[in-house]
Amino acid sequence: MLPDKVRGRLKEISNKLNEAIALKDKCLLIKKEAEDNRSKIRGQADAADAESQRQEALATMANHTQRYIKIFIAEQLLKWAINRFREEKQGPLLQRASEIFSMLTISPHFSQSCDE
Repeated sequence: MLPDKVRGRLKEISNKLNEAIALKDKCLLIKKEAEDNRSKIRGQADAADAESQRQEALATMANHTQRYIKIFIAEQLLKWAINRFREEKQGPLLQRASEIFSMLTISPHFSQSCDE
């Protein structure tokens, strides 16, 4: 009878071992799914970080573009103002310089012009 008890107990232990192995496999599967989900979340976080960096770069480029446009327009306006001033003041200035030079050199046929 003792061997029957041992066999029964052995079968009971074997069944519990099989249940434990099945439970371990189930737990490993759940762990694997959790790791996969964590990787997906990490990937989404990386994508969000990349999108944030992209948005920041676009904002920086927009700021630099606006600054460039302002400087370019200022340069064009300054060139225009310089040319306008030159056109308005150059003629009278050269006329007066010619008069003074004529008086100093006693030469009435001298005229100055500006080559740009």
